[in-house]
Amino acid sequence: MKLALSDIHARVLARPAGYYDHVCSFGTINGTHLILPDEDYRMLCERYRHGPTTAEMATNFVAAVARWLPAKTRKVHSDQFCHRLAQCSACPFWDGDARGGWGKCHKCGCARLKLWCPTERCPLDPPKWVET
Repeated sequence: MKLALSDIHARVLARPAGYYDHVCSFGTINGTHLILPDEDYRMLCERYRHGPTTAEMATNFVAAVARWLPAKTRKVHSDQFCHRLAQCSACPFWDGDARGGWGKCHKCGCARLKLWCPTERCPLDPPKWVET
């Protein structure tokens, strides 16, 4: 796969920190292009997929509210929130500056609010944190 470096640069602001260097580490730069093996290109596309669609996020939100409403505990303790935030902040899918500082997970589309919900878990396999 041959990708223009300018196209990769154009995506940097919408991707997690370290995106450009990580993508370039899989290929060879030839002038103004990055040459990537097809299998690495597919893996990078999956990893840096720009998150779920608006419809998928709406579906995820409705399901999260349905899990949260019957919960006896309305939010996690601040120590648990801080632990979850630290786990997310170290993750390549997390963009802490997105959504006006609320952050965004490029894997599930959630914002920092999800970290307070006792009925939610990280979408990665294995998850970085789980429901309480």
